[in-house]
Amino acid sequence: MKKINWQKSAVYNGFSLAEALITLLVVCVITIASVPVITKKHRAKFNLPHGVYACYWNGDNLVAKYSINGKDSDGKVVYDSEEGRYACEFNPPTGAKNFVATIVGGGGGGAGAGAVVSSSSKIYTEPGNYTYTTPDSGLYKMLVVGGGGGGGDANASHRACTASTGGLAYVPFVFLAKDINLSVAVGNGGAAGVASTDGSKVGGRGGDSSIKNTHNNVNYATATGGWGGCSFYWKQLVKPRRNFTGYLSRFAISETEWGKPNGPSLLTGSWSTYAGSFYSGQPGIGYSMMSNAQTSEGVFLGPLTSTDHQNKKDKYNLLSKLSNYSDKFGVNFNSVTQRTNNLICQAGTWEKKSICKNYENHYGAGGGGGGQYNTSSSETNYDPIAGIGGFVGISYTPVYAGLGGEAGKVTQVPYAEMPQKTLLFPGKGGKGGQGAGDIRRRMLTSGQYQNNEVTMGLDGQPSYIKNGAHILQGSGAAKIIPKQEGTYSNAYNDDGMPVGQNGQLSDILTNKKTGTGGLGGMTDGNPSLDGTTQVMFQDGKEISSFNQIYGAGAGGGGGALSVDENGNIAIGNGGDGSSGLVFIQW
Repeated sequence: MKKINWQKSAVYNGFSLAEALITLLVVCVITIASVPVITKKHRAKFNLPHGVYACYWNGDNLVAKYSINGKDSDGKVVYDSEEGRYACEFNPPTGAKNFVATIVGGGGGGAGAGAVVSSSSKIYTEPGNYTYTTPDSGLYKMLVVGGGGGGGDANASHRACTASTGGLAYVPFVFLAKDINLSVAVGNGGAAGVASTDGSKVGGRGGDSSIKNTHNNVNYATATGGWGGCSFYWKQLVKPRRNFTGYLSRFAISETEWGKPNGPSLLTGSWSTYAGSFYSGQPGIGYSMMSNAQTSEGVFLGPLTSTDHQNKKDKYNLLSKLSNYSDKFGVNFNSVTQRTNNLICQAGTWEKKSICKNYENHYGAGGGGGGQYNTSSSETNYDPIAGIGGFVGISYTPVYAGLGGEAGKVTQVPYAEMPQKTLLFPGKGGKGGQGAGDIRRRMLTSGQYQNNEVTMGLDGQPSYIKNGAHILQGSGAAKIIPKQEGTYSNAYNDDGMPVGQNGQLSDILTNKKTGTGGLGGMTDGNPSLDGTTQVMFQDGKEISSFNQIYGAGAGGGGGALSVDENGNIAIGNGGDGSSGLVFIQW
């Protein structure tokens, strides 16, 4: 076998240590030399300007603002003679590109509130029950009078009691919405009393009058009827044929009979002995659940010995306070005029004789007592008089709160580049309408009104970039037209008063925004009667990010109304629409 000898080769294929070190040194030098180039390229990329630009109106001042890399600065406002208006001059920063312009038209103004001057009235004078349906939303005045009691009767000797009047209740105002059903009752007048040897009867009680909302159990006004007068039968020389029936005080709750035939007592002595102890029944009273109501007790005369108990001079006991309300309902209450002009009823004397008087609109009056007024055979005998029925009057002044304005339209336009001195024209918001407390129906044209034009909110203005498309404005709220629904707010507060409608928000970030445009008067925490204008940016800054755009192009809020304790109406104005906006991002 051949022997094989293994020997080391003298040739090697790897790097020597010196060669490896030299190679590493070269790589390090190249790497170090390349760092500034790479850094420069990255810095060039990240130093591109990023920012936003906003152009809008703040009142009559045009606002132009940049915010570049978090730093705010003022833009330039110029006058463009071709457009005939001021504009914001947008100059893109060097190197800026890939722009997005958001353009919003100006919002419409809200409408002012309004009230109709001429009031309409509904009057009920026939006793009975009725249903009154409110024809409009408005301020309602209410007056109720209870029926008067019937006069007492007497046989042919002396005089019986004149009855008490009904009570009175007046509500100077209460706000009621349209189509509310009210229950109305008008009280009757009490029947005259009866004098009889078998026992006399007092005059009848007057009926109660009222206005109520039975659905909500609200008593707006109630006036009870007056009670009747005392009656008697008196024979001078025949004691068993003497009797009195009446009330022993003004607070008596039932009548008392003295000297009734076969009764426990016989009446002796003179007529005046007993007459001084007898009265008519209680007067009516007024009451209401309304805190501003004015209520009055009826007229109550003294004891029968008083000369007020007669129908020789006055056929009726008048509810004197009723005369205070004549101008509020267009009725000449308690009218007493001369009946005829003859020898008996002449000037200076007719006022003292009931037969010379004409009575009109004397609702709730108590009837006069019958009988003679002395024992002379020449004295005329007067019959007892029945009481006069009650009265219910409802007078209303329609009042209306304003609608909110509409929002401006919105669009977004991308631009790869924008030239220097690009002119931006945001539209102003429309002016809010004025409140009108003197809206009147035109006399010669049915269904038309005057003095209501001022309530209309004005349209906003369109917004645009010069030589670009115009973005439409929001419409102003309609003027108030009474009787025409859709021209006034149908929102009410807890007290039933109409409140201004909120304006609309423009269609920007609607999925991220809550709330409304300008607030209506007395709405959503707005304590003013005037509508408001919504802010441009939610954070209240002059310029902010796109996500903070809030009230751009929003409609103004509608005006509202208020009423003081005397029924005086205060009228609110509509809010201005928010300015349109041209907002550029890059």
